Amino acid sequence: MLGERQDIAELTAGLDIACSTSWGESFANSIGEAMACGVPCVVTDVGDSRSIVGTTGKVVAAGDAAGFATALAELLHSSQDERDKMSLEARQRILEHF
Repeated sequence: MLGERQDIAELTAGLDIACSTSWGESFANSIGEAMACGVPCVVTDVGDSRSIVGTTGKVVAAGDAAGFATALAELLHSSQDERDKMSLEARQRILEHF
């Protein structure tokens, strides 16, 4: 929709929350990239997603649409201070571990 872009980091940093609803995955670069930009994630528990996110986002079982919606709503309804803290922790986790 946007065509070829060279400013993906800036676009990603503009997200409030990144979501990954994979059924199967190994190491999802998109999760790490979002976290490196300070974007908290809601992901399904496949491949390395849980180990990437740790406690800096929400992890739900693959195929659990209701659980995914609940996790997303929890992040959306958290305070700005909580979301800012989670954003900083997500970025720091990537810097320290990946």
